[in-house]
Amino acid sequence: MATYLSHKVSFNSGQLTLAGVIELPAGMPAKAMLLFVHCFTCGKGSLAAVRVSRALASAGYGVLRFDLRGLGESDGNFADCNLSTMVQDIVAASAFLQLYDAAPIAIIGHSMGGTAGLIAAQQLANVRSVITYGTPGSTTHVLRYISPAQLTQIEQDGAATVLFAGRPFVVRQQFIDDAHGHAERQTLAQPSGKPALLMHSQHDDVVLLDQAYVLRGQMRGSSELQVLSGLGHMLANQQEVQRILPNILAWLAEH
Repeated sequence: MATYLSHKVSFNSGQLTLAGVIELPAGMPAKAMLLFVHCFTCGKGSLAAVRVSRALASAGYGVLRFDLRGLGESDGNFADCNLSTMVQDIVAASAFLQLYDAAPIAIIGHSMGGTAGLIAAQQLANVRSVITYGTPGSTTHVLRYISPAQLTQIEQDGAATVLFAGRPFVVRQQFIDDAHGHAERQTLAQPSGKPALLMHSQHDDVVLLDQAYVLRGQMRGSSELQVLSGLGHMLANQQEVQRILPNILAWLAEH
C-alpha cells in the first residue's frame, strides 16, 4: 500500500501557468509543507524530484514539486528564462500554497534549484530554512557549460543552441546577463537569518565539491555543510535518496 498520495495542481506565476504535483502522507495530516525545486533543465518528473518528494511524504510531510517555466508541462519558453524567473516561480509556488493555509516552511533545492531556493527564501517570511543538494557556489557556475564559441555566437546573434545534460536548449544573452547580475549583487550572500543545510557529494562530477565550500563561505547566519560519499549529482537511484533522507528529516525536525 502506498504511503503517500499524489495530486496534480496548477498555479500562476505572472501570466504563465505552472504545473505541479503535491505529495501528501496517506491517512494522516501533513506535519508541514515543503517546496522541492528541481535542477537546471530538469523538471518535476526528474528521479530526484519524484523520489525525494515521495520519501518525505511517506515520512509525514507534504511536498509540492513543480515544473519551472519553460520546462515540462508548464507554460513559457526556456529561452526567456533565467535565474530571476526561477526565483519568481518559487515565490509564486509559495503564494499558491498560502491560499490553502499550507505555506511551505522549507525549500529543498537540487543543484541550481538550490541556488534559486536560497535567493527566494530571502523574500518568503514563511520559509524557515533551506536545504540544498549539489548546489554550486556561484550564480554564474552554469555558464561554464557554454563554450567560448557559443558565447561569441550569443553575443553576435543574440542566441545559440547549447547542450545541457545532452539536451539542446536555446540560450539568449539575457540569461547570461541575469547570471552575472546576480553575481555582481551577491544575491547568494544576502543575509536572510535563515539556517541552511548544504549537502554535497565528494564524488559529484557535475558540480565539484569545491563549489560546496564556496557556497558555505557565502552563507550568513547558521548553516551546515554535510559532505557525503558515493552519491551522484542526479541522485539517480533509490538507494541514494534513502541515504540523504535521514539528513533531511533530522534537519527539518531541528529547524
